Amino acid sequence: MRIFEIVVVLMTCFIWCVALVPRFRSRDVYIALGAGLAAYGIGHLWFEGWRWQMVPLYGLAAAGILFLLGDLTLNRTPVTWRRLVGGAIVLLLIGVALLLPIVFPVPRLLAATGSHHVGVDVEHWIDDSRTEIYGADDSAPREIMVQILYPAQRRGSARLNYLNPPDVVAEALGSSLGLPAFAFSHLNLVKQDVWLDAELNERDGPYPVLFFSHGWTGTRNQNMFQLTELASHGYIVVSVDHTYGAVVTPFPDGRAVAYNPDALPGLEDFDDEDEYVETLNLLVSQWSDDFSFILDELETRYSADVIDLENVGILGHSTGAGAAVQHCNTEVRCKVGLAMDPFLNPVANDIIDGNVEKPFFYMHSEAWMRPFNKARYERLVDSTTGDFYELYMDGTKHLNWSDFSLMSPFGSQLGLDIGTIDAHRSMEIINAYSVDFFDFYLKGESSELLTNNTPYAEVTYRTDNLR
Repeated sequence: MRIFEIVVVLMTCFIWCVALVPRFRSRDVYIALGAGLAAYGIGHLWFEGWRWQMVPLYGLAAAGILFLLGDLTLNRTPVTWRRLVGGAIVLLLIGVALLLPIVFPVPRLLAATGSHHVGVDVEHWIDDSRTEIYGADDSAPREIMVQILYPAQRRGSARLNYLNPPDVVAEALGSSLGLPAFAFSHLNLVKQDVWLDAELNERDGPYPVLFFSHGWTGTRNQNMFQLTELASHGYIVVSVDHTYGAVVTPFPDGRAVAYNPDALPGLEDFDDEDEYVETLNLLVSQWSDDFSFILDELETRYSADVIDLENVGILGHSTGAGAAVQHCNTEVRCKVGLAMDPFLNPVANDIIDGNVEKPFFYMHSEAWMRPFNKARYERLVDSTTGDFYELYMDGTKHLNWSDFSLMSPFGSQLGLDIGTIDAHRSMEIINAYSVDFFDFYLKGESSELLTNNTPYAEVTYRTDNLR
């Protein structure tokens, strides 16, 4: 819980204690408590913002004030045993009401450890050379929302919203999981150290470029813990809402394009495995082409003093990790890739069984891959002739490779795809390896972390560095 929220709980308990214990009966005390709670509540809403998980506690606080006002206006005579019973009930209700904000907190992202502030541009780009294959109009051009994190000289005018626009994305996330529209509205309150209108730090350029590809029904912001860390260490980090694959893609003109469930059918829908792979490959090829298009655009929009297009890498999660494998093995300008819990079913067979020469790092949760995906991963590893890195992390599940691991500290008990490892601990490990890996290949820096030894007890790690 946040600081103001904790004080709201304490004040609510105190005001009910005063209301239910006859010896505290005093007009001045009642007025002071009511006014103090009301003033503090306004401050809490102003500085921290309200969230639905706190509504029961807000209601109990308001009920306490009304109870006090009733004592004052009706001049009620205290009945001790009734008030003791009432006090026990109220304390029980406060305890129950506390569960919601504790079980579903406002996520707290890790602070970036790099030397740079992080600025952001969010833009709507249209690729007229491609038509949209998953929309209703197959003659419409491909449209994407592009988010660019960059090293900045100082903080900008305002923080980037974690969900943008907040209401549209929160409603889409809730709907995708069969939850009420307000279920994720509290994510609007996430504070991240990413700034709009921040001046690009051109002095320390040129910066290598990294692309991030989200998972199926994910968002461009789903890995902000990792993307912000990389940008703070001197990278231009570009993430995309892959239209019709992201949970929703909101455009500046007010359109909100939901994902197309037909774009990622299941293996059970096909009699022939090769036909299944070819169908799914349309999706990751489209996502891969999104990044090739962005590379072309970056070249025209930024000077060589700012952006280093000779050193380009990609990272992704789940289906986005499959897109990373697809992209880096078809785009000559991509030098290196990182895949977290990769979904490799959509990756082309000639890549799975080809000569994978580019360095790749595969990060895995304890047990996510299903048989078909696992078999393809093993074939991919066997065909790799370039530098190879592999990591398994104890206590992790599929969502531990994204910000969604912060949704609840009791995620595993609630049946969410979140492991038992502390979310911030897993993020620290992911960030450490991510920064070292890209620094080694895109900046030419040395790394002790990428050796065969690992300082993390939770990690099983191996490398086959064949350079």
